[in-house]
Amino acid sequence: MEKLISIFNKHNKCVFETGVWILYLSKEDVKIVKILNENVFSIENNFQIFGNQIMLSEIYYILCRTLGMKKSKGILHHIQRMISIIDSQSIFLLAGMLKCKFPISLADCYSISTGIIRDCPIVFKEEHELNHSVLKEIEEKFKAPIVVI
Repeated sequence: MEKLISIFNKHNKCVFETGVWILYLSKEDVKIVKILNENVFSIENNFQIFGNQIMLSEIYYILCRTLGMKKSKGILHHIQRMISIIDSQSIFLLAGMLKCKFPISLADCYSISTGIIRDCPIVFKEEHELNHSVLKEIEEKFKAPIVVI
């Protein structure tokens, strides 16, 4: 968690991949919710969050499975007001190249591409397919700071 707080202290922008949004919204991890509320979502902070349409679609379908369409659309609308959406047109080739080279999900490739294009850290929830060697290679090759929580 110290690395996450350090990122927020050094940068005023980042990308949260879908897992982080779901973790935050579910309030499963009280520590993460507190860190994000204090460092990102408070009114005093001038923090910018970037996202993309693929990420929004993924958040919607995950929420929809448990909350239903109507409630999920409301939550999604709220998230859309909190983030700056990067048009897929500007990142689809980079996302495709990442997917070609690395065995990670297409949505994760879009999140990483968004961070690369916007020159900001990408925050991921720990996932089995995002192993240390893959993340290290992406970080080194693309100068993309990736934080796994």
